[in-house]
Amino acid sequence: MQEMEEMNKANLNIIIRNATMEDVAGIAAISADVGWNQPEAEIREIVRRSGKYLLGAYHDGVLVGLAASCPFPEGGFANVNEVIVPSAWRGQGIATRLLNQLLPMVSSDYPVLRLCATNMGRPIYEKLGFFTYATLCFGELDKSEDAANEVDGIAPMSVMDLTEACELDAANFGAHRTEIVRSLLEEAPSEAWTFRRNGKLDGFIVRSPMNWFLQSRDAETFTALLTYAHSRNSKHPVLIRQEHVQLLHMPLKEHFRLTLMQYGHALPVPKATFSGFFPDLG
Repeated sequence: MQEMEEMNKANLNIIIRNATMEDVAGIAAISADVGWNQPEAEIREIVRRSGKYLLGAYHDGVLVGLAASCPFPEGGFANVNEVIVPSAWRGQGIATRLLNQLLPMVSSDYPVLRLCATNMGRPIYEKLGFFTYATLCFGELDKSEDAANEVDGIAPMSVMDLTEACELDAANFGAHRTEIVRSLLEEAPSEAWTFRRNGKLDGFIVRSPMNWFLQSRDAETFTALLTYAHSRNSKHPVLIRQEHVQLLHMPLKEHFRLTLMQYGHALPVPKATFSGFFPDLG
């Protein structure tokens, strides 16, 4: 039976080549199929940032799989993301074929690769040499009763805060993501706040319905920003490291967990900084 399955996989008329902006509609379709439902603007940004590190699997000209990598040259690493295969095409070895072609191409330029894996994808990445360094919890916080209260040190974020905010983000993440932070602030200015002590920016949060950043220098700032933002608008789910869940003043209704993984040992794994997560763009 196993030999027959392998033969069927080998006989699939699958062509792997670079995906482009012309594939945005196809990417959106398979994103919706797996429940990601990414906005088209976000998909276009992923295509733009991935460049040559964006591979699609095609059957009779139809996109049936995707794998991408967004490089961070300053940090010396790249994030692997958008590894998607629609439900009708799973179990055919498509994701493995995509990764077997993508990973050598990316790792020749960036010896350290990082990714966020689902439970379904983690065994595939482990076979390819990735190891786990942290667990993320995705869920909803119980709504705070202090929605109208102001918090000393917390103020709306503006473009004047970007330089300091991006320096803090770079220190926690390992590379600058100024364009991403700026675009997120422009997309949702009413969902962005900073936390300052003695005039120094100790943390910030900026979020849209799909993605968000939360960076801070310590546990107190992390908890204050997340609790405050949630009290102002509780519709946003959270995606944070497991070790940070216990820091929150509100219980987390967990939906699922994701695994942070790394390939290569040239760089240390990211330390457990008090930071939130921006899943699709690193």
